Amino acid sequence: MTISPGVKASGGWATGDVIRGYLPAPTKIGKPIESRKTTITIGGVTKVLMTLDVTFADKIQMVDDEMTTSGFPEAYGEDRRTIKGTLKGHLRPADVQRFFDGFEGTEQAVSILFGNTDGYKLQHDMARCRIQVPKLTNNGPFIDWSCDFAALEVNGEDSMTWTFK
Repeated sequence: MTISPGVKASGGWATGDVIRGYLPAPTKIGKPIESRKTTITIGGVTKVLMTLDVTFADKIQMVDDEMTTSGFPEAYGEDRRTIKGTLKGHLRPADVQRFFDGFEGTEQAVSILFGNTDGYKLQHDMARCRIQVPKLTNNGPFIDWSCDFAALEVNGEDSMTWTFK
């Protein structure tokens, strides 16, 4: 790295000076999307979603034990990307069977919509999503549910899309 001695106003750099990258103050635009207005649609049935946890794994691994003339890894191996996560919500007892009937352990199209005001919505779509059997817990007048999922591709790398609306 070469630093020009005339850059600093005092006439140059001195021992102990701290050199930092240019980090301008960020400018916030727009408004946060309200998560309390989030819905999930599975197989045409729509309910309120409480939380969504998503993990993206790119499966790229450097070849650490490769012997090279540079002394550093120079190659990598790439496996299929995985997208997994957990969906959580609560339902009235009468809605549990209707919401999960026929979904558990199958592949379904899943759509999640964050927000309800045009220009401030985020839609999360998985055209092919493998849904596991939900875990159900009594919570007073509601039943809390939690189920794991894996987003699968239909064609290439299209397992998940995010659309701002």
